[in-house]
Amino acid sequence: MTKFYAFPKSEKLTSRNRLFYIVKKGKKFNVYPLHIKWAILDCLPNSYIQVAFSVSKKKFKRAVERNLIKRRMREAYRLNKTFLVEFLKANHLCIGIIFSFVDNEVRDYKEIEFSIISALNNIFSVLQK
Repeated sequence: MTKFYAFPKSEKLTSRNRLFYIVKKGKKFNVYPLHIKWAILDCLPNSYIQVAFSVSKKKFKRAVERNLIKRRMREAYRLNKTFLVEFLKANHLCIGIIFSFVDNEVRDYKEIEFSIISALNNIFSVLQK
């Protein structure tokens, strides 16, 4: 049961080629304060979903603030990803997602969580069609 709420290394989007592919050819949408880019990718072993989190250094000069926002985004994703991961496993699909924070001020966890849930639901509804 606790396996569903983990965030293992295999779920982290670190490959430069995959990142560039998502940025160039992926679909994008906004759920304020987030900008989301995602794409269907080739499957890797034990990984149906890979994600990356981004916060602008231009808007948040202090690393403390950037890290706080990224921690909040990761936690919200980790706790709310299960329905999407189960759907991807059942349909043998693999996706990559980039979450970018676009607001100018630090938001509290509840606002970020609401945006992450909305984004995951949006991706889920597109994949179901």
